[in-house]
Amino acid sequence: MRKEMKKAMALLLTAAIGLGSVACGGKTRDTASGEEAVTITIMQANSPDKAYFDKMGDAFTAKHPNIKVEVIAVPYDNFDSKLQTLVASGNAPDITTHVQAMGFMDFYSKDMLLDLSPYIAESGFDYKEAGIPENVMESSMMDGKIYGIPLNTFTSVLVYNKDIFDAAGVEYPPSDYEDKSWTYDKMVEMAKKLTSGEEGNKTYGLLWNWSGTTPAQDPQYFGSNMFNMDEENPAYAKSCNMKTTGVISAYQKMADLAFVEGISPSPAIQQAMAGTNDSEPFLSGRIAMAIEGGWILNGLNELPFKTGVAAIPIGADENVRDVLYTDPYFVMKDSKHPKEAFEFIKFMAGKEMQEQMIKDSEGNPPASTLALGTYYTYFEGVDRQDLENVIEGGLKYGVENIGHTIAGAGEINNLLINELANINNGTAQAADVCPEVGDKLDAVLQKTDPSFQK
Repeated sequence: MRKEMKKAMALLLTAAIGLGSVACGGKTRDTASGEEAVTITIMQANSPDKAYFDKMGDAFTAKHPNIKVEVIAVPYDNFDSKLQTLVASGNAPDITTHVQAMGFMDFYSKDMLLDLSPYIAESGFDYKEAGIPENVMESSMMDGKIYGIPLNTFTSVLVYNKDIFDAAGVEYPPSDYEDKSWTYDKMVEMAKKLTSGEEGNKTYGLLWNWSGTTPAQDPQYFGSNMFNMDEENPAYAKSCNMKTTGVISAYQKMADLAFVEGISPSPAIQQAMAGTNDSEPFLSGRIAMAIEGGWILNGLNELPFKTGVAAIPIGADENVRDVLYTDPYFVMKDSKHPKEAFEFIKFMAGKEMQEQMIKDSEGNPPASTLALGTYYTYFEGVDRQDLENVIEGGLKYGVENIGHTIAGAGEINNLLINELANINNGTAQAADVCPEVGDKLDAVLQKTDPSFQK
C-alpha cells in the first residue's frame, strides 16, 4: 500500500470523479441487443497510473455491450473512509482493491467480500493457466476460498546508479538470486566504497527501504517475526515481539546505516532529496543503491543517469528476500451484479489486458507471468536479463506485505511509524524505545482481535 501513498502524493489528480452521486450499478434495457443492461462500478485510486481502468472498461463493454463499467476515482487519503461510508450506506462499489491502509485481511475480517470460488468454477477460470503464481494467489485466499484475483504484483527491487559505480570503480551487484555470495554484509561493505562527499553534496551508498515503509515487516528480513498470530483466526495477531532481542536489533541495525555507518541518508535528508513532490530520493542522483518496492522503476526511462537492477542480498533467511505487494481485485459482498463484476475482473486478468495495463500505467507490473515479457522490455535503459532475474527471483523468494495480511494494519502501521521515529532519526536507541512500544502495540492487537472481547 505504500506504493499508492507515494505515487498518489506526487501525482494526485485535482478531484475525484462523481463521488457525491455514485451508487451501485443499476439495470436498464439495452435496446440494441434486447438484453438487460447493467452498470458495474469499480472503485480505484485517483492517480494517473490508474487511468487505464477507463480504457479497460471500454474494451470490456465492446465485448459485452450489455455491461457498462463506471470507475469511481478516489484520492488516496480518502480511500478507506469513502469505501466504508459507501458500504455502510448500502452503496458499495461492485469491485475494489486495497489502496490506502486497509488490506485484504481488513476487508475479510469485516465480512465485506464475496467468495469468488463459485464464479471461478462456473466460468472455468484457472489462475494457474492465467499465469498467476501460487504464492501470489494465496494473498487473497482464506480457508480454501478465493476472494480476489490479483492484477498487479510488485516485488522489492534493488536499483542502482551505474554512473556512481563506474566513477568509484566498483563492480555492479549481481541480479542472480541464486548467487549465495551476495549477502547483506557484502552490500554494506560495497555501500561504504560508494559513499563520498560531505553534507549537501554527499553521495550515499545505500537507501534501505526493504518493506516499503511497513515497519512491522522490517524485522522479518533480519530473522525475527513481529507477530504471534491467532491460530484460530489468522486475520489477527495475539501479541507482538517488540521486546525481543531480534526485533530490537533489527530496528537498530537499520538506523545505524545512517548514524553509525554513515552510508545512508537520514530521514530528513531523504525528505530534502524527495522535494516538494515527494519523489523517490534515488531520482536525485545522489544514491548509489536503493532497495524499495518495484514502483521505484516507474520513471527510470527519463533519468539522466544510467541505471541497473540487482537481487536483494541474502539476510538472515535466504528464503525471505523480497516483499510482495499484490493487488487483488475483489467483488464486494453486497454487489447486485456479482457475476458481471467477476467477468470484468477475469477480463482484466487476461494476458492481453495485462500487457496493455503495463503500457498505459507507465510500467506497473502484471500479476500474470504471461505478460512479463512486455514488462521486461518496457524499461529501455535496464538490461532485460537482469530485470528478468530480479523479478523472477523476487517472486520466488518473496513474502506478502504484512499490511495486506493482518487486520488492523492501518492503526498498527501508524503506531509504529510514530513511535519508532526517534530511532530512525538517530535521537534514541532501539533498546530504550521498543519495550514501551511493545506494550502499546499489544494493546492495539487486543483491541483489534475479537477473541479478546469475549
